[in-house]
Amino acid sequence: MNFNELIKIEILRNDSMETFDRVNTEKMFEYEFGNINIKWSNPKWYLLAKYNGNIIGRIGILKRSVIIENTAINILGLSGVIVIKDWRGKKILNLMMQEISEFARTTLKLDFGLLLCRNEVIPIYEKYEWYKVDEITTFSQPAGKIIYSKNTMIRNFSHKTWPTGPINLNGLPW
Repeated sequence: MNFNELIKIEILRNDSMETFDRVNTEKMFEYEFGNINIKWSNPKWYLLAKYNGNIIGRIGILKRSVIIENTAINILGLSGVIVIKDWRGKKILNLMMQEISEFARTTLKLDFGLLLCRNEVIPIYEKYEWYKVDEITTFSQPAGKIIYSKNTMIRNFSHKTWPTGPINLNGLPW
């Protein structure tokens, strides 16, 4: 049996999610990432991968104008990309990333995606055409602007080229 045929992928607005799904996405984030001392933006949407009604993967999604060299660029931001451990290696992330690309291109009509990540997951994202940029990335926090110390990755959803220059997330990170 091909499990991927039984996986349901859906993108839901955060404000219309059932309480059960919202609580489970938050618990998945806490379990995977622990308590990170950063104030995060709330996603506008969640991509959920479900099997038999249970969430096995989740991605927070938002649309934001980031600033590069005084130019605003609308991007798709991904946050909290998680596939639960029992489902890793079963191409679930592949299904999720395909859906994200389609959503960015056709629904939101965006040229770029941006995510923040740890070193150890860079090779995973590179499989899905994300690439690391070596520009300084800054974002807002209650105490002021912060320089992000890990990795910023970009994904082109069109033929356009990502500009060079420092990246200002123009608000809280995701």
